[in-house]
Amino acid sequence: MDNDKPKYQATVPLIVSQETDLKPVKEVLGEKLFGLLKECSFEDLHLFDQRLPVVIFPCTHPLIKKVNTQYPSRKVLCATFRIPQKAREVKGQFFRIPDHGTFFREQLSLLIELNRTQRQKKRLIEQVGSIQANSGLQVPSLNLDLSRTLIIREALDQTGWKPSRAANLLGISRQALSQALVRNPIN
Repeated sequence: MDNDKPKYQATVPLIVSQETDLKPVKEVLGEKLFGLLKECSFEDLHLFDQRLPVVIFPCTHPLIKKVNTQYPSRKVLCATFRIPQKAREVKGQFFRIPDHGTFFREQLSLLIELNRTQRQKKRLIEQVGSIQANSGLQVPSLNLDLSRTLIIREALDQTGWKPSRAANLLGISRQALSQALVRNPIN
């Protein structure tokens, strides 16, 4: 995946919790990926696609907790200079800038690509349903796990096929990655 030129133009909400210069985040993400972020307040978060992650910079425990409570299924990516002591109490992935910049950039890119493939899969399913309803044709069922397999393969490629690092990059446990690979083997 080319990090400087995302294939899918999605708008990812960025909540800036304090008056802060966004230059470090822009440097870590690159111009194109940073361009997909749109600064918003917590109150405006409902206006964005709920399947996309929310980026918080710099992260504060109360704000992350508020997002977790209001949007429990939403992925929270926290960019920060210092990981808060109460980080284990909230659901979110913490990336210390600039040390974890590569992982932050890759995770955001993967989540945007996952959203794109899920949207594409949904459109294909709707089209197949429409074709079947209109013409009576029998269309073979789609492999719905294809997008997941592609993303897992991309994460493995980027980490030199090291499962622990790939699982960390994807934000899942190593066991969950192993189970996904058993269900959908990668050649």
